[in-house]
Amino acid sequence: LGLSDEVKPYVWAKIIHPIPLIPNIRAEYRQYKTSGTGVAVGSLKVFGKDIPLSGRVNTTITINSYDVTAFYELKVGFEAEAGVGINVLDGTTEIKQVSSSNPSSSTASWVAPIPYLYARLETPTILGSSLEAQGKYIDVSSAYYHDYQGALKYHLIDTILDLSLAVGYKYQEIYGEDGDNKSLIKFDGAYLEVGARW
Repeated sequence: LGLSDEVKPYVWAKIIHPIPLIPNIRAEYRQYKTSGTGVAVGSLKVFGKDIPLSGRVNTTITINSYDVTAFYELKVGFEAEAGVGINVLDGTTEIKQVSSSNPSSSTASWVAPIPYLYARLETPTILGSSLEAQGKYIDVSSAYYHDYQGALKYHLIDTILDLSLAVGYKYQEIYGEDGDNKSLIKFDGAYLEVGARW
């Protein structure tokens, strides 16, 4: 379908508190959006809806990701986090046929809640820098969700207010089956992150 690469911002925040047994919370929002023009013949099934294709088509896919994680934290020289979460994907796929004798457009809207296990590890700060790795994972018989990222973080200020700059790489893969229909979505790429912690 000729979908292009896109660069999109994301935001996240987490609340860590001293109350025992009550988990900490991390909330994250991302938007994935891509579009393109290609040539296709046949049909495309998007979350149960058949979209016929014939000739030149313009495609736009938008996904809003609302992600909430409940986790516990352990500090023993390094920072370790473990917990569970859910990522709700709210998506729209629009396909416009532009070269057929009967131009038309079809839109499929869908929502997919994805639960997962969560883990994160950050090394102690050495010479102003630390390494961090994070993963979200679930794998069942007909679906899986893999979300991994790693980064080098430089602490610009590390006092009561910790200002940091991180450069990393993120890989996300989502697969699901519904009868004979199979869907595979992949997102990956480098990212730059500016953070503040207090």
